Amino acid sequence: MNLEKRDTILREIQYWRRSKLLPEQYCDFLTNLYDDQAEVEDSNPVSLRNLQQGSIKIWLFGLELFP
Repeated sequence: MNLEKRDTILREIQYWRRSKLLPEQYCDFLTNLYDDQAEVEDSNPVSLRNLQQGSIKIWLFGLELFP
């Protein structure tokens, strides 16, 4: 996810928390969801998203190396 979009979403969640538009549990859940997603994408290079973006040449080459 784009960092600018993520920051906007997190600011909006904090606004909801301060304004009491959502219960604390929901705000905590959403904050953890978006914060964790950013950390997982940065720390794990072998994710489903990265695998889906690979080309067929890379997949075939990988299958040749690890039969």
